Amino acid sequence: MNFIEIATEFKNGSSGTDVFKKFSKDVFSLLETEGENGGMYFVVATAAKNYYLNFEDQAVGEEFTIESKNIITDFNDRIIFALTSSPEIKLKVTSELASNYHWHTDKF
Repeated sequence: MNFIEIATEFKNGSSGTDVFKKFSKDVFSLLETEGENGGMYFVVATAAKNYYLNFEDQAVGEEFTIESKNIITDFNDRIIFALTSSPEIKLKVTSELASNYHWHTDKF
């Protein structure tokens, strides 16, 4: 699978922690074959991993899950844009994702 297929499967998947877990594992596996996109993949896969590690054994409200899924989906949309862009744009998107996740995503 490529990133676009993985991101689409995540977006169309259920709202449970299993979809976050599968997404994270699938994206981390891309690091072996697409090292040039590793920074972007690492940020989004880590965000999804943190979600499922924090909430896999808890009852989570639907609104919270949808909001969290939308955050990851937004990150994915940025990555999909960057995949066909120059190395400079990829670096900029990677930096924006890391900064956004660290400073503005307090959900997970």
